[in-house]
Amino acid sequence: MKSILGITVFLIGCIGLSRYLPFLDSGMYNFTPLLATAVLLPSITTNKGWLLAPTLIYFVTGIFMPDWTLQSALMPMLIISLSPYVAKLFGNAFSGGLASWLLWHITVNFGLMYPPFSAEALAFDLRLLGSTMLYIALYTAVQQGSQKIQEIKHKFI
Repeated sequence: MKSILGITVFLIGCIGLSRYLPFLDSGMYNFTPLLATAVLLPSITTNKGWLLAPTLIYFVTGIFMPDWTLQSALMPMLIISLSPYVAKLFGNAFSGGLASWLLWHITVNFGLMYPPFSAEALAFDLRLLGSTMLYIALYTAVQQGSQKIQEIKHKFI
């Protein structure tokens, strides 16, 4: 039990700290690990309480960022909160990630100077899609590798 708690705290800490990494040299703070985590949570846990963890991490880490306001954080928090349900609806992490990205792209760019699917809006958001898919692929590879290790251990024991 202690090891599971330790691993959980470590992973939440890493995801939280990754928010402070610059997002592809754009000067914005990174939230793609949170989006990818939110997409993957339905396949990791059945505990509904954990589905809000990425949103809470976003909120808590955002408070310590210099230009953060609650008004600017509401839309990302909404998308991150909806992503587990969107991913569960699609049943596949990559399809869920793409659907969550599409939801993000349309809702965030709807009221801005550059409308959804304009070249300017896509320039930023395609990087978001790529990095979210990269995180999902990394999580998936680690999960599959862990399962293989458990199978190998089980064969020898």
